Amino acid sequence: MNYTKTRVLESFSMNLLHKVRPAQLAVAWLGVVLTGSSVLAQPGTIAPASPPPLAQSVERLLSGNLLTDEQKRTARLRHGFWTEDDLTTSAELAHAALV
Repeated sequence: MNYTKTRVLESFSMNLLHKVRPAQLAVAWLGVVLTGSSVLAQPGTIAPASPPPLAQSVERLLSGNLLTDEQKRTARLRHGFWTEDDLTTSAELAHAALV
């Protein structure tokens, strides 16, 4: 881009900023916020995604006799395949709530 085009674009953008009043920006921003919050506030419009299937290798590892019960619990937590009994600490409960 040459110098003349750059100056024209800079001049145009500066003129545009000076012509838009803060009240107009506030009204536009309020419209965006209210529109977005009304869409997000509607319950039941978006169904939660189902978790992906557990890999066969992990299924075999959990169903086999190779791991101890504690190692199986850790593996279930790591792969998001936990049961209520696996969630023993508050950190594990918080992680499960986020996933």
